Amino acid sequence: MDVPQHDTLEFLKWAARQKKFLVVRDRLRAVILARQGQIISQISVKLDYTGRWVQKWVSRYRKLGFDGLRDKPRSGRNRKLPPEQEATFIQRIFLGPTEFQSGKNLLISFFEKQC
Repeated sequence: MDVPQHDTLEFLKWAARQKKFLVVRDRLRAVILARQGQIISQISVKLDYTGRWVQKWVSRYRKLGFDGLRDKPRSGRNRKLPPEQEATFIQRIFLGPTEFQSGKNLLISFFEKQC
């Protein structure tokens, strides 16, 4: 399997042993084995992943180098409150309930005032 040499083999082996790269460790191991000339089926058996998984990460390394082994950012859920209301809400929560408000009533009154 032809893998470009974005990084030295020694660096890749070192990075695979580091705790800070734990998330990408198996991906690094797949790249290392590919650089050493093993084929996808051998790598998938050795690492106990599918051939498709091996191919994905080796391909990402080919295109992007070491940074390609990290997960891409994912989109999250939209905020329920706009940022300008979030600060006010957090501040009110830290103040605690008023004499006549508690729990659910506090939230209802907050949103009534904001709308």
